[in-house]
Amino acid sequence: MKNLGFCLLKNVKGHDEAELLEAVRTFHSLPLELKMAMAPKHLNGDSSKTIYRGYFPFFEDDPSHKEMYDMGRPLSDISSWERKNCPLYEDSPWIEDGLLTEKMGIDELAKLKKAREVFNNHWRLMHELSLKLISCLAIGLGKQ
Repeated sequence: MKNLGFCLLKNVKGHDEAELLEAVRTFHSLPLELKMAMAPKHLNGDSSKTIYRGYFPFFEDDPSHKEMYDMGRPLSDISSWERKNCPLYEDSPWIEDGLLTEKMGIDELAKLKKAREVFNNHWRLMHELSLKLISCLAIGLGKQ
């Protein structure tokens, strides 16, 4: 590519910035112990089922200076052939219910359940939007 570009989409139907921000705040206010239960194997040892999805804590020596939760396409959306032949697909980890009920009150559990719903809905919305955007770009490039 010869040029760099940036695309900002506004007024995306179904996107609620305030709701997403509240979900992010809810998630990141969790105790580190609960978030680490969602970390991939290289951060959480053998208790984790994931290799690259999940929670990544802030590291002092990391130049990105970020803490994040990475999620991907739900396995329920992936064909059995893809699951068998494409080993990089994995579920997005979430905190085990038993661990949650030990550590959180009813109101906190309800907020966290809502946050997970918001994350899942946001992921689907952005996935659908990206497919539409890529399709439009392909049409514009004559690659229908």
